[in-house]
Formats: sequence, structure tokens, C-alpha cells
Amino acid sequence: MADDLLYQCTVRGRGFHGPGQQFPAQAIDIARDHMKTEHGPWHFSGQPKQEHKRSEILDLALKKLRNRKPGQLPIVMLPHNYDEPGISLRVIKAAPDEAPWVMLARDFETPCAKYLLGSIPSKPCPTLSDCSGLASHCVEATTGIALPHSALAMAADNRIFRFQDMDATQSGDFIFYSFGRLGGAIDDVAMVVGETQPGMQIGARPSIKPGYHSDGVQIWSMNAPGEPENRVGFGRLKR
Repeated sequence: MADDLLYQCTVRGRGFHGPGQQFPAQAIDIARDHMKTEHGPWHFSGQPKQEHKRSEILDLALKKLRNRKPGQLPIVMLPHNYDEPGISLRVIKAAPDEAPWVMLARDFETPCAKYLLGSIPSKPCPTLSDCSGLASHCVEATTGIALPHSALAMAADNRIFRFQDMDATQSGDFIFYSFGRLGGAIDDVAMVVGETQPGMQIGARPSIKPGYHSDGVQIWSMNAPGEPENRVGFGRLKR
């Protein structure tokens, strides 16, 4: 896999959202989950007479995806039974120096992505999310790694390396905070955006005070008022 390529899978007609997967096989696994019919038959768009079982067309799609280039038309797989949706696959170029889960989180940075404690985002707009819901969803969607839906539990997870040096952060690192809502324990998590926007973080927060940042998923400075004094440390996903 080229380091600057990512692989997307979607149900046909819903549009492509998020950066996609790091490996072609991961996109194929998502396609398999979307395909309800085990035996098919399935065919590629434009080839209705060449029908395949699900396993066969996925093997062929994987070969096609490995040779696909950004900008080429998506690979579209259609079922014989039109009660079931088609599946589309494509290749895109990754943004430079930005973790895939940060790229996906950007999709939720809209005025209609609001904060709600206990929520996990389901689509870019409209949607509801809390801080750890956004982080855990974006990491799992792009890497397959399921992190806890809790900032405190995430900080204690042995798959995350904890450190304190802000100068050592890179895109996708977690930033843990304690705003006193849990008696001094970690109660908030955001993510470092990276070199595309140095010193910035992306996360989901309720509106705390006027001019601070608006309710929901936003990008704001790691040095904004109230951030440094409540920051507990950083974490990096072990890969």
C-alpha cells in the first residue's frame, strides 16, 4: 500500500464520507459486512451478465482496488436482488501529515454536529456526539481498533502510550483533560490535528462560555483559555 492512499467503501447512493481505510482488505471487509446475500449473485456495474457469488466478487474487487488510482471511477458491485443496495469502493489520496481518524473527525465539524453526553456520531450531519464518542468512533472506523467510550477509560487503556511533552505530539494523539466534573479525574479527550493546523485540536464539547467555541464538534487552539491549566497529558495509539 502506498502511504498516501486510502480506501473507501460505502453503500451506493449514500456518498463517500471520511478518509477510508489504510489497506484495501479493510475496505473489502466493510463491503462484506454490507452485503446481506451470502451467495449472490452479484455483478460489477456495466457487466450484468457476469454474475458472481459474494466471495468471488469480493476477491475480484480486492484485486481491482489494489490497482486502482485516485480519481478513477469507483468500483461498483450490484446485487441481482435490487432490494439490497449496491456497494461502491474507491481510492483517494490522504491529506499530508494528518491521522486518518482526525481526517474522519473533520467530517463532523459542522454546525449540525451537536454535543450530547453519551452519544457517538452516526453521520456527518445532523448528528450528536460527546468527546470520547467522537474519538472512539473515528479511531475504530479508520483502524478497526475499538477504544472505550470514556475519556477516563481511554486514558487508562494499555493500547495508548501516555506522555507529557506537548512538543512531541503528532496528528492523531489524544489530549486528556480534567475539568472537575469527575472529582479531578480525566473527563475530556480531544485529538491533535497536526502539521496542517499546528497547535490545534479537534473534539466535541458543550458550549462553556461565550466566545470560547460553539457547541459540538470543533477545531480550536490547545492554548485557548482554560486548556493548559486543565490538561492532564497526552496519549498515542500504539500501532
